[in-house]
Amino acid sequence: MTAPDFEPARRTVEELVAGSDYFLIPRFQRPYSWDRGNIDEFWRDAIEDNELGYFIGPMVGWRHNVNTAELYVVDGQQRLTTLMLLLAAIRNQLRALGQGKLSDGVHRYIEKPDRENNVKFTLQPEVRSPYLDNAILSRDPDATAVPSGRDDEAIAEAYRDLSSRLALTIANVPSQADQIKTLRAMRDKLLGLRLIWIEHGNEDDAYVVFETLNSRGKNLEVVDLLKNHLLSILRRGSNPRADAARDQWTRIRLLIDESQAHIDVNRFILHWWLSQEPYVAQRKLFPAIKLSVRTQSQAGARMAALEADAPLYRAIYEPHYRHWGPEENAIPRALQALSDFGVVQPAPLLLTLLRARRDTAASLRSIVQALETIVRFHFQFTAIAQQSSSGGVSEMYAKYAREVANAADANIAASRLRALCHALAERVPETGAFMSGFTERLMLTDEVNREKKLVQYVLRTMTEHVRPHTKVDGGTVEHILPQAAMPGITAEVVGSIGNLLWVSQDLNEKLASKSFNEKKAILQRYKAQYDVDDVIREATWGAPEILARADRMGRLALDQVWRLPI
Repeated sequence: MTAPDFEPARRTVEELVAGSDYFLIPRFQRPYSWDRGNIDEFWRDAIEDNELGYFIGPMVGWRHNVNTAELYVVDGQQRLTTLMLLLAAIRNQLRALGQGKLSDGVHRYIEKPDRENNVKFTLQPEVRSPYLDNAILSRDPDATAVPSGRDDEAIAEAYRDLSSRLALTIANVPSQADQIKTLRAMRDKLLGLRLIWIEHGNEDDAYVVFETLNSRGKNLEVVDLLKNHLLSILRRGSNPRADAARDQWTRIRLLIDESQAHIDVNRFILHWWLSQEPYVAQRKLFPAIKLSVRTQSQAGARMAALEADAPLYRAIYEPHYRHWGPEENAIPRALQALSDFGVVQPAPLLLTLLRARRDTAASLRSIVQALETIVRFHFQFTAIAQQSSSGGVSEMYAKYAREVANAADANIAASRLRALCHALAERVPETGAFMSGFTERLMLTDEVNREKKLVQYVLRTMTEHVRPHTKVDGGTVEHILPQAAMPGITAEVVGSIGNLLWVSQDLNEKLASKSFNEKKAILQRYKAQYDVDDVIREATWGAPEILARADRMGRLALDQVWRLPI
């Protein structure tokens, strides 16, 4: 595509909305999304802190031909919608003050007749909102209208916010004459706002400008660029898939946005791409996608893939979201561990593995082995040694994700997963780095509990390793030496992993704050269920015994429990 040819025009808001044009918001544009922070900034810039003629940036649109009055807004819909909401609020305040003529003067920017003398709203979302039309834009707003859906809720909240600010401003003006004067000044400031209007007769050219403008300063998010790109392709001509594709996109966003794990949708798109395509950095993601998605069939296939993979990606960070068969129990356990560790680098490969499981493109055994290796690696490398990785680890995961995704059969997929396991084994931290992290970082007291989740994971996993038939539902952490430490015993020693046990709530209550000898007698009766052998054999329990047990636990963790299975 050649560079678009356009001539920007300087305009005021009044020049933009007072003419014969009507501004359509395409159905594939993101919904109204300005929050209180955006409204704060707009109010300050447009109303409070500026003189007449404040510049609000460029807007981009296109129209089918020069004879139509309908302009599709490519960039600027959030600003245009907010302008209309504030104009409606000013109109209503003027009417409440008995200024019908002035109120009607404002309303003519909101609603006006076309060439056939049919009255239409200046702002016209392709997906009509009865609430916006009837409760806000209408000359006689319907006070009984209620928002329908999240889009309407956002508009309603912004309108309430703007109306409240306006009412508060008026309330601080003593006389009605001054109130009217204030409203007129606000109207003039709003209509006098300046912008650069960039218009095309070609939709593709309009989007080139849109993306170029948003490639400078604060980038538009990938999710918005991708949505615009896919749905603009799928709506070309009289494509009957236009609404279906928009519904698909809405389902994808809802599934990701409603996750209890607070998933970043832009990161989802990046990891989804890296799970099957060549590695790119986040800043180069959209250009890479755009280059590979040019036709309706390509856009439709990518949209379908996103919808199919979104539940799998959500399950990576929220394992209980997906139903797992009894033979798959190791998968959610591994995913939960990685989520607890807070690692994100493996996500592209994790998505590929879940996709392979769904599509039976790899054996369950090879998938589980790969997951266990990833968990053990990140336990050693990230959770305990706290070593930071360069981009090499992320690129490595993306490489194996792509190779597994493109494997011709399950045997090839399994061989690539074995290669991954060997690659991870070569990156494990030195023994000294692991041991120091294990004995120093794993600490838990009532006052120091930032690693509580990790400590619980370590104790539970080590107990199940030593006593594989023991399953402690609703387990808890028991301090062998009570937290009310004896004289000369520091909080670091009392909170040390060497002083902690993973026990049932019932056993925890039995042990309570008893003396060591009393606890030892109780634990003697439970030694078949719990990992307490090296505790009950001690004659006394103090700092030397606690630190020695922490060291033994670290050795066991490294040599057996989290040893990479290769």
